Amino acid sequence: QSEAFRRYLVADKNIKAAMAAGVLDIRDQDARSLAFLSDSSIDRIRGVDVIYYFNPLQDYLLEAFRVLKPGGFALFIFKESLMKNFDRSMFVNTDLDDVLDTLTDVGFEVK
Repeated sequence: QSEAFRRYLVADKNIKAAMAAGVLDIRDQDARSLAFLSDSSIDRIRGVDVIYYFNPLQDYLLEAFRVLKPGGFALFIFKESLMKNFDRSMFVNTDLDDVLDTLTDVGFEVK
């Protein structure tokens, strides 16, 4: 799935233009280990409908917290109303309280 999604992304004319301009880089790496990024090097993180898949959740969130600058902003968007009904064989993080607790445990301030 990741390779198909990558092909989809790089086929988009706007994404191609951003890559050619050097303002966007698409990497084929797991977000549990973003070794190409220094500690505290990212201003903002946005994750849309991805938190369900992070397994183990804590590993991914620890890495996101590591690369986020102090005072930076992380926004994770997900469908809370649907979480409980997701197929747990694919969607491993379906308990909102567990997700929020893990975010807090790794250091994020949850609002």
